[in-house]
Amino acid sequence: MEQMPTPTVAPRWLLQHLDDPDLRLLDVRWSLSKGAEEDGYRCGHIPHATFCDLDAELAAPSGPGGRHPLPDPAAFSAAMRAKGVSHSSRIVVYDQVTGSAARAWWLLRASGHRAVSVLDGGVGGYLQSGGELA
Repeated sequence: MEQMPTPTVAPRWLLQHLDDPDLRLLDVRWSLSKGAEEDGYRCGHIPHATFCDLDAELAAPSGPGGRHPLPDPAAFSAAMRAKGVSHSSRIVVYDQVTGSAARAWWLLRASGHRAVSVLDGGVGGYLQSGGELA
């Protein structure tokens, strides 16, 4: 798969490509309040997005090394495959501008995905650009 145009994509780009069959959209919103991020996803997310749990899928269990150590590469790859992500996918990750989308971008790039971008402005930027939530 070819690389995405830039490390970030504008909400307008996403609105034009939402129905592309090879696009995978990952909602990686995160909160210190356990469960709030998945509740936010259920209350409204960008159409076609799949929820991605930072604590369970983008990190290993907390320990002496910190709250979110890097996940086991095999476990991360399995979690992404379960979300329909393959090396032929174009991937856009988004959050509520907390940094979790950047983490997902880095993990995907480190695992060999080249067609991955962060949604500029996150879900708020998408809404301000006229996008609607599902």
